[in-house]
Amino acid sequence: MLTTHFAVEQIQQSLGEAQRQLHDLSVQLTAWEQTPSEPMNGAPHEAGEKLLSPLLLGATLASDLEIAADRKRFVGGVATGDPAALALAGRLLLFRAARAEQMPPLVKEIGEAFYQWSNESAEPAAALRDALASMLVDACAAAGLRHSIELACVGDRFDRMRHHASEAGLELTEVRGWVVLRENGSVYTKAAVATK
Repeated sequence: MLTTHFAVEQIQQSLGEAQRQLHDLSVQLTAWEQTPSEPMNGAPHEAGEKLLSPLLLGATLASDLEIAADRKRFVGGVATGDPAALALAGRLLLFRAARAEQMPPLVKEIGEAFYQWSNESAEPAAALRDALASMLVDACAAAGLRHSIELACVGDRFDRMRHHASEAGLELTEVRGWVVLRENGSVYTKAAVATK
């Protein structure tokens, strides 16, 4: 009974932290909407990106010049209410508030949300994908976990030990997630893919 009570308290703490982060995001979005400068060509203006990027991606990725174009597109999607961008943002916020044991399943969910958002564009966000994967692995390591991420690519051979598809085929035609590996290299979760 005491263990269950402790687990419930931990879940409530995590939810409270996620709610605080969502409240902060709401306050920042309100400030952004009240900023007098206008977006150019539909892209979010600098003030909005400066407010949202650190909250959603952390300080390091918010200032990484190599992912500037992808980051701007993602933050712009969040600001305009794009459902796929919001789904990714929500999972990132949950990850930032998560305890160590909650992180591995969230890493999988972030990968799937990332590909759902990225696959909607004609230009895949490879730079942001790589930076996110690295950030997630580093955050897990800081929490004492040694999980890693293995990326699947269109054209790779289908591997039923690493990939999950509704219909098995020989070659990956679409990637919808990444492989999450445990410390010993065994598969924790498979990558969602489409095949032919």
